[in-house]
This record gives sequence, structure tokens and C-alpha cells, in this order.
Amino acid sequence: NIIYLEVSGVVGHTTQLALTADLSGTYATIEGDVFLVDAPLQGKAALTIDENWTLSTSGLTLDGTPVSLDLNQDGGRISSVQMDIPNGLNYVPLFEIPEDIKLNGLRANWSWEGTWEQWVVNFDTKNTTLNYNGIAVPKLSCSGVWRWGTVPELSIPALSLETKTGKVTGALELKGESPTLYTNLEGGSNLSELFEFIETDLLINPMGFWKGENISLTQRFHSWENLSPLGNPIFKGDISLFEGSFALAGSNISFEKVEAELSIDGRNVEIDRCLLQSGENTAEVTGTIYNALETNGYPKVVLSLESPAISI
Repeated sequence: NIIYLEVSGVVGHTTQLALTADLSGTYATIEGDVFLVDAPLQGKAALTIDENWTLSTSGLTLDGTPVSLDLNQDGGRISSVQMDIPNGLNYVPLFEIPEDIKLNGLRANWSWEGTWEQWVVNFDTKNTTLNYNGIAVPKLSCSGVWRWGTVPELSIPALSLETKTGKVTGALELKGESPTLYTNLEGGSNLSELFEFIETDLLINPMGFWKGENISLTQRFHSWENLSPLGNPIFKGDISLFEGSFALAGSNISFEKVEAELSIDGRNVEIDRCLLQSGENTAEVTGTIYNALETNGYPKVVLSLESPAISI
């Protein structure tokens, strides 16, 4: 829809046009691919058409966010400052966020550069807030590169995420023909926040705090065109628990005090040391909980328990 459009220039063997526009619901394709969908645009552009074409802009905004374009028939460069990324993808569909992932509020500086077939996106965000599937993230800072070619790759070497009760830092990669996410993280928070991301049927109402090192999370996805999870994530790392409490599923066993040093390898939890208190009973436990992180699995517990006194 045209709210305002002014065009001036020369039409001939070489066409040169200067455009000033205020458009709503803009649709556009470049080299046969969808470029804009229902986009509100304001600003100026210079267009040159001969055997090839070039397009450059000044003072252009997309839904109120500044955007710079310098394009030609082979590719070019696009950049923006502090764009609301999920909102921007509604208008410039570089990729689709899976329907089962609800993401909003993520703002970043970014640039797209390359050809229409092979390109690189650089992005950077500092202290932005976002909401992921109803989970509020008060502060996120990260920088990274997204390469799209024969085999795409996403790399975020610097990541800092502050939650309501703690902080996680590290790096992540998404790569491979069948894309797989790899993370390397450390940090800590309240256990309730950790179990918003990690599903387990073994523990009931886990409370307390955790601190982790060498934490890795591996998750496969269907394809680069369909970034929905394939199977369950694989979680590994060294975790310390303190000021903890929980109950065991399928039993009347509960512990009001838990301190533990855990090594997690895929689906299993190695208990290097665990102090448990249930009523008058205290015990120190070592051993392994097999399939502890296997959704809908059947955990197998092999433990060694030492206690100065057990009252039954």
C-alpha cells in the first residue's frame, strides 16, 4: 500500500531513479526469492538499472527501525542497529523460527553481506531482554557469525546470559548438514530455573542452587529449513548442588537437605559425593543413577551409602 511515493530520474538505456517513499504492506522479490513480506517502509533509495542493477538507501526504516541497503544483482550488504529480531523476521524472512519456540524481545545490531547463494550475518547484542517459551531472560549479551552456503554454520564464541537468580557464560555452535547444537557453558542459578530447560521424571520439586563447570548440551535438529528439535538433548558436565531438597518420584522418600558433587555424562548421573538428610537420618552417598535424564525412561540406581546412624 502506498502512503506516499515520489519518483524522479532518467529512463533510458541506463535508468536512474531517486525514490522517496512511505509504504505499508510492501512485498518484494529479488532474483526470484522473497525479500520483503507485508513490510512497512519509510525512506529514500537510489536505483540504477542497465545490464545490471544497483540499489542503495538513505534514512530507511523498517517498522521504525533504521536499515541500510546496498544491493546489486549478485548480492550486497544489509545492516541494522538494535532491531527486534523476531519482529524483523516477520518482514524479512531469512529463516523461520520453529512454531514451538516462542521468542520475543531480542534486539541486536546485525549485518548481512555476500551473494544471494552464500552469505554471512554478523550480529551483536548487549544487555538485551528476551522471553523464550514463557521463560523471562533479564539480560543477554552475545556476538557471533552465521554463515550460509553449501553447509551452513552458526557460531557464538561469546555468550553471557543472566537469569533471575544467576548467570551462565560460554559459547555455542550450530553446524553440520543435519544441524547439531553444541554448547560449552559454566555458571549457576536456582535449581528451579535449571529444570525449566532440563526434563527429568526422577526428581519431584527440586529446590536449592547449582553451580556448574564444563557444561555441554548437544541437541540435533531436523534440518536447516526445519529447526525443530530431533530427539532429546544430551547433557554433560560437573555440577555442585547446595542448599538443596527434593523428593523421589514413585516413592515417599524426600530429603530436606542435599549437598552434592555430580558428574553428568549423557543420560547418567555419577554421584561423586552426596550428603542427604531426611528427618533424623543423614547419609553420605556415592554411586550412579543410570538413565536419570532420559525422558520417559526407567532409572536404575546403583549406590553406596554410609551413615553414622539411621533411625527407622
